Amino acid sequence: MTALLTQTATAPSAPGAPSRPRDRFIDFVRAFSILAVVVGHWLMDIIDWDDPAWTHSLLVSIQPMQYVTWVLHVIPLFFFVGGFANALSLRSAHRRGLPYAAFLRHRLERLLRPVAVFLAVWLPLAYLMRSGWPDSVVAENIMLGAFRPLWFIPVYILFVALTPWTLALHKRFGWAVPAALVVTVILLDAARLGFGMTGLGMVNNFVVFLLAYQVGYFYADGRLQRLRWPLLLAVALGALAMLAALTTVGPYSPSMLAVPDGRVPNADPASAAFATLSIWLIALTLLLRAPIDRLAAQPGVWAAVVKVNLYIMTIYVWHTSAWSLTIVTLHLLGVPLIEAGTPLWWLLLPLWLALLGLVLAGFVWVFGRFEQVPWPGGAHPTGPDARVDRPAEAFGRLPS
Repeated sequence: MTALLTQTATAPSAPGAPSRPRDRFIDFVRAFSILAVVVGHWLMDIIDWDDPAWTHSLLVSIQPMQYVTWVLHVIPLFFFVGGFANALSLRSAHRRGLPYAAFLRHRLERLLRPVAVFLAVWLPLAYLMRSGWPDSVVAENIMLGAFRPLWFIPVYILFVALTPWTLALHKRFGWAVPAALVVTVILLDAARLGFGMTGLGMVNNFVVFLLAYQVGYFYADGRLQRLRWPLLLAVALGALAMLAALTTVGPYSPSMLAVPDGRVPNADPASAAFATLSIWLIALTLLLRAPIDRLAAQPGVWAAVVKVNLYIMTIYVWHTSAWSLTIVTLHLLGVPLIEAGTPLWWLLLPLWLALLGLVLAGFVWVFGRFEQVPWPGGAHPTGPDARVDRPAEAFGRLPS
């Protein structure tokens, strides 16, 4: 483990150049974010075997939990970290004299390898389930739940592919780029809500996340680190106040996940309220940078951060499958369900999450190896970079 920590303490650098220390803050945020998504998905669906719909949302049953999404719906942080990671990777490729295709392959191969394995397992399994239980709501929900995590991958691939151009816009126009994206989000929402142009509003699924991705460039060039805490606090509180206004006086749902509450949803398409959430979360996270750095410097915490990042895509693509397997197994064993929100439910919640974590660990043990082994012909470079690329490449691969 000591060797692993030593290896992952540095990031790839140009041949002959001194190694650059890893940004533990970024690595911690990435690991924390994926775990927040996993736990959020595990809690979001409430099972009712007697209900024809099979599941309903925890956010409907316990409405105050909708406000928890203001802190734990951390998808914008994935894209923020992704902008940072891909900007550094592109600059490294330029220093090495590597072509665009090499940069793209380097950034996507570890992302897509676990997805390919997931699809190789689940596509034939889904076909068998559809053929064997064509009218089963349970089978349909299991299949939909298993594929749910894959929604962001086409969006992220597009952003990685566009990095040379979006980074060029960043270098030329700076803060004008995210400002223009915010204006675009507002105009698209106005077209969607004011004129019924719902198809045009779907463009916000890209624009809102591109906003967070673009802000990651400012962390990559050091400008965000130079912002003083009073300014960050003002931005965070201003965004939080705007989010509160949009979800009270404004038409948007207080839940950042889609719920049937009669309000304008903030997901699919992403909304102006969700863009505001992105600004709030990024500012809040930057405010916590110093304590996060101190926490991540502790050997035990850093070891956990490393472990999560090494298998981050495997964790992400299989976590809903782990939930489904656990739920169905308990049902077949006759284990009764506990009503959500009751004192007993809250009391047993840590045990439930621990059980799911154990099942997910089994999936990682089986499939995590594919995240670490390159495809034939995909050997990693030798030289100064090789000692850090193998263990550290996991950093920045997922929604990052």
